Amino acid sequence: PDLAQTASTAVFVGETEAKSVELHLKTVGGLRVSSAFAPNPPPTDSATTLVVLLTQRPVDDHGVVRSQPIEGSRLDLVGSTAWRVLTSNPVFTDSNGKADWTLHCGAAGRQSLAVTVGSQNIPLDVSACVDPNDHTTTTSSDTTTEVTNP
Repeated sequence: PDLAQTASTAVFVGETEAKSVELHLKTVGGLRVSSAFAPNPPPTDSATTLVVLLTQRPVDDHGVVRSQPIEGSRLDLVGSTAWRVLTSNPVFTDSNGKADWTLHCGAAGRQSLAVTVGSQNIPLDVSACVDPNDHTTTTSSDTTTEVTNP
């Protein structure tokens, strides 16, 4: 199953009363890709590590959604020409569903990155690269992308 009720509905029903309740289900199954840089944001003057977590989100027989790591999946990292991959590519996820690469970002600003899992190309919402000699303020965060299998 890949449908779950993600918001609760409370209904009070009197002893002799009958009520209809509309349940709203959401598709939650499919792949989930999370990514994080270290250091974050990635600097343009040194290497950075990108870690990607690949999980499947099935709904169990009790309607509970749990992320399960996917082991042994081949991940190809693709991106703009500003990125240079310094380690092996493609890589395979470990027993925790994680894969990592060491990269170098050659230009400040937002540079596109994606992972290809099977036939799906999944864009990563990654932090913009920063020039450490530029002293403007930046913000960064870890990101998650959800993909529903067709």
